[in-house]
Formats: sequence, structure tokens, C-alpha cells
Amino acid sequence: MLHPPYTNIIKFSEDELDLSNYSVEDFLVKFSSVIQNINIFTDAESLICLVIGDVYYKSSWYRLSSKLADIIENNGYKCTFVAVKDFGETQNSKNEPLRTYRSLAWGTLLFKHEYVMMFEKL
Repeated sequence: MLHPPYTNIIKFSEDELDLSNYSVEDFLVKFSSVIQNINIFTDAESLICLVIGDVYYKSSWYRLSSKLADIIENNGYKCTFVAVKDFGETQNSKNEPLRTYRSLAWGTLLFKHEYVMMFEKL
């Protein structure tokens, strides 16, 4: 299961290997390297589960979920399942006031979901 950071929105460490320290462009390159490394250790029909949402980037909605799905598919997997996880009943819903404040302060929409995607290695 992969639940990568949403690029550099929240930095988890100062470690240069931490994906949360990269710009969107560099994050996509590094994520591709992660998938290539996974391929070394997986057989045909192995599964990858990706949990990810979308972000705002350069004042626009950026479909990070689609970009990561494309990377996985371009590395020999097919998408077999997609579900939308609503934050309404999850632990993250406790952060609703903070998320609403950030949305208003930054002039962005409030994301209330993530995607759960399953991929099978061909």
C-alpha cells in the first residue's frame, strides 16, 4: 500500500530522501523511481494499492491522483479498482475547521476525498 505525501504541502523531515521535500515536478520523478524499485521485487499479478488525493498547484487544481496512476500504469500495471474515500466519517474530519480556514485563506476549494486505487502487475 502506498500513501505518499502530497508533494511538498507538509514537510515530514529534512531528509533529502523524503518525498515531502520535493516540488511537484521532482516529486513525480522520484515517485516513478519508487515504482521502478517496487517492480524489481514483485511478480506478475502482484498488487499495488495507492491512496492519494489531489492538490492545488500554481493556483489551479492539480490531479495528482491521475499523474501517479499514469506513472504506475506506465510501469507495467493496470488499474483494476478505484474507490472514492470521503473524509466525512474519518479521523481526518476532526481537522475540518483547519482545512476550511486554509481553504478560505488560500482561495482554494476544500478537498473532502481521496482515491483508493488498486493496480495489478501485468
